[in-house]
Amino acid sequence: MKKYSSYSSLKQKDQVLEELITKEVLLQEAQRLNLDKQKSFMKEIEGYWEQALMKSLINRKLKEFSGLVQVSDQDILEGYSRLKRRVSAELIIFNDQSDAVKLSKATAGFDQAKQSLGTRIAWESPEDWYDYNELPQKLENVLFSMNPGQVSLPIEYNNSWVVIRAVNEETQPVAALEELKPRIIKDVIRKKKELLLDNWISGLRKKANVKVYPEILDAVDLK
Repeated sequence: MKKYSSYSSLKQKDQVLEELITKEVLLQEAQRLNLDKQKSFMKEIEGYWEQALMKSLINRKLKEFSGLVQVSDQDILEGYSRLKRRVSAELIIFNDQSDAVKLSKATAGFDQAKQSLGTRIAWESPEDWYDYNELPQKLENVLFSMNPGQVSLPIEYNNSWVVIRAVNEETQPVAALEELKPRIIKDVIRKKKELLLDNWISGLRKKANVKVYPEILDAVDLK
């Protein structure tokens, strides 16, 4: 058995060595042809670098947030309560806060107001059922605090404004609290970190010195 194990290990080392040699040969040939100096290659490397840098930053912040997040008994009970509910709702997204405010105030004439703002709506989801954990934390917190027929105040999310109208709700059977408790705790931690990350990014956007030129954007053909 030891003899076979030694032979297997040797074969694996040979395979790794062959792969490394092949990789090195290909890299040397690419460099000989100056492919590493082409603009297309440099642009691709820049994209990978940006992605890796952003991933590193976000992972660092999430690790930092881990030390700030605490789960209370109330958090667990709230999570369990949400697991037992399904809420149907409409989500309407605007780029302009003032448009979102107009719709949020039109509880009685919601459909008419939405129709009048039709060209101003950036995105709209038809009425649909939402379970616990199906929406970003910021939106879920609002939706699950509403009763059928209510319309939310504008919610700032991803540099846009979301208005939610709760339409209906129903209960659904779930397992006992003690059985679901580990899952709920895990979900609460993840969602609290997600919320902290969203707020941190929103803060960065407000402080950042980034200029947007609408006239240039309008001239870009995205087809």
